[in-house]
Amino acid sequence: MQDNVTRRKLVGRAAVVALFGTGIGTISTSARPCGVPGRPKVPICHRTRSGTWFYKMVPEPAVVGHKKHGDIVDGVTSPEFCAAQPPAPPRRG
Repeated sequence: MQDNVTRRKLVGRAAVVALFGTGIGTISTSARPCGVPGRPKVPICHRTRSGTWFYKMVPEPAVVGHKKHGDIVDGVTSPEFCAAQPPAPPRRG
């Protein structure tokens, strides 16, 4: 039993190292194609439920929806731009 638990922990740790060691999970700061060719991504400042902002790249068709619920779309240039925005009122629900 103890050997199986130890083995699972080691396999899990190896998976984490492999995931982050390959660059998966890093933040992209440039417009790049989405999963569909011809659909570039757009930088936005995404508002969380608590009112904080974080930089996110979204496909162009998703911009309208993000704008409707209060995300900053115009003039977003970098993660630092989003971090410098004043907190927004928290959202309900």
